Amino acid sequence: MGKTGILVTFSAAIALGSAGAFAAPREVQFRSVDLAEGVIELHNFGAVNEAMDGWQFCSHSDLGARRYTLPNGLNGVTLDAGASLFVHTANDAPTGDPQRVNLSSIGGNWALPMDTGPYSIALFYPNGGSVSFGSTADMVDHLQWAIGGSSADFSASFRNAQAVSAGLWDDASAWVNTAADSELITLNDTAGGILHGASDYTVSIAALLGDLNTDGFVGIEDLNLVLSNWNQTVSPPGDLLQGDAFDDPLNPGFIGIEDLNVVLGNWNAGTPPPPGEAVPEPASLALLGLTASAALRRRR
Repeated sequence: MGKTGILVTFSAAIALGSAGAFAAPREVQFRSVDLAEGVIELHNFGAVNEAMDGWQFCSHSDLGARRYTLPNGLNGVTLDAGASLFVHTANDAPTGDPQRVNLSSIGGNWALPMDTGPYSIALFYPNGGSVSFGSTADMVDHLQWAIGGSSADFSASFRNAQAVSAGLWDDASAWVNTAADSELITLNDTAGGILHGASDYTVSIAALLGDLNTDGFVGIEDLNLVLSNWNQTVSPPGDLLQGDAFDDPLNPGFIGIEDLNVVLGNWNAGTPPPPGEAVPEPASLALLGLTASAALRRRR
């Protein structure tokens, strides 16, 4: 979505070593946070490579504030224009991939576990030679999230007002709205705007098992998808909209009792339908499924 507010820039580009002038530091931003895997994505929205010597993270949770990574943890790392760097807080980064680094190799402290919040992270660069964490000019980007989209937790909100003063966050009291089953936070902005707020991010939740039509509820419509192809083999295998809820490696694409069990086993899970809509009970649905199976066999 579009950005609002003023654009905050530095007065000059940063010259780092023999590489020459680099992109303005605030073009490096948090583009995604994988809550399920514990992976932070930094993306360089600028047109020039960015050397990250001396850059540091500062993370905060309800368990404590001011968890800093080491000042030399990102030394030697250059984030190319248009590229991403992924920080694995669980230290499970694949070997040999320069775009993926382990938190253990960066060193220092991190607020763990990195969960659905309240939680905030900030990125700083050594403006003037070394990072000053209290300086708005040294703050590069900021992101905060919490269950329900609000939190008064002081530890997790330690840098919120500073981020607003730095022109990086629009409202210190507004948090990206997460839930217990949230898995991924993604920045909607693809242009690299500097000022962001809670509404500039999309939160993805874990897939709801049995929700074949992906409407957020396991019910009669999902059952109908299974029954419509009962005892059939669909293509491609794994197509939820054709009722293939169970991944059977011995009989891929076959719609049968295992697929029915996936739906019935999670019956009524998710957000329920509007009041007044009748919802059949699982026992009745199981009988319906068996009846449909027998009918299909008779027709053959």
